[in-house]
Amino acid sequence: MTVYFLLLVYIFAIAILIYRGGRPSKQKNKVFVVMSFLSIVILESLRAETVGIDTNDYIYIFNLINRYSWIDAFTVTKHEVGYVFLNKLVGTFTSNPQFMLFAVSLLMMMNFGYFIYHNTDENEYAIWPVYFWITLNHLFTSMVSLRQYLALSIAVNIYTVLKKEFNRKNVITSVILLLVAMSFHTSAIFCILYFVVLFIKQVDRKIILLTSVASAFILTFFSYFENLVLTLLPRYVRYREYQGRYVGRSITTINIVFILLKIAFAVLVFMLNPKREGNKDIYRLGCLSIISAEITTLTTQVYLLWRVGYYYDIFMILLIPKVLKRVSTRTLRVFCYIAMIMFGLLYYYRQMYYNSAQDVPYRVFF
Repeated sequence: MTVYFLLLVYIFAIAILIYRGGRPSKQKNKVFVVMSFLSIVILESLRAETVGIDTNDYIYIFNLINRYSWIDAFTVTKHEVGYVFLNKLVGTFTSNPQFMLFAVSLLMMMNFGYFIYHNTDENEYAIWPVYFWITLNHLFTSMVSLRQYLALSIAVNIYTVLKKEFNRKNVITSVILLLVAMSFHTSAIFCILYFVVLFIKQVDRKIILLTSVASAFILTFFSYFENLVLTLLPRYVRYREYQGRYVGRSITTINIVFILLKIAFAVLVFMLNPKREGNKDIYRLGCLSIISAEITTLTTQVYLLWRVGYYYDIFMILLIPKVLKRVSTRTLRVFCYIAMIMFGLLYYYRQMYYNSAQDVPYRVFF
């Protein structure tokens, strides 16, 4: 656990050095994001094959793909073409699978860093979205779900692009991002809802309520929507055979906590003036937060949906600090920050304690 706690110490230390004696700025945020995610790339790239429940599988896939020619490599595995291409490309230069872990981590962190930097205003500190990215389980998941988190890191920047302006050029760029993301993990198709949320010029209280009603409707008639999705994506029908991963499970205490947290922040967003400068993006994030809570709830019907949840949970790292910054009373604002910092820290420890991702203990490969 020591290495992971030292990572937090490191990001707070560089935050003190970068932000000391002044307000945040885009330049300071850029330096902080680069230095933070560079340390994460090093952490993930140097890990041994015993760190991460699926690391051995990814090493095996890399070695398998690179036993074949470029043409045959795409037929020896069922993985998406983008991921096979990346493995083959890295394998062209080296047979060491450690470089594959480095390449995937570097691409992921560049994309996540871009997402955080461009969605953190110049008067906001980038440390908070980075801190919540680490503590709310994105760090550990990025070490075990390489394909999907690489897809997520690409797809999430659809939000970055369309937030600027929903025009033809940006839509085309976003469609390309979606297709590239799907080439690493087909489940990225569920990011299509990003387009819907960002198409709405003014997300206000009515849209928040409509999203809530739609979520309740889907939950009530979920079986019909389930059949529709499996008709559109027949490759996922086979997952019904894996009852342990497909059949819904009883909702856990930690899931209830996260559902309540997401709803609570959506309610706080609802209390803000949607027409006030800076609140437009917060309302969009609040809308995505409701969708995230809905997906977490739907895992009681189909457990596999927790994978879809990744694509919407990620927006909480932006929403939490943006809402806390708008708490009017300074004393209450400080209390809320401390509460969320402690929540993140405790959840971070919980993930290491239960160690379902097998990221603990951390060992280097040499």
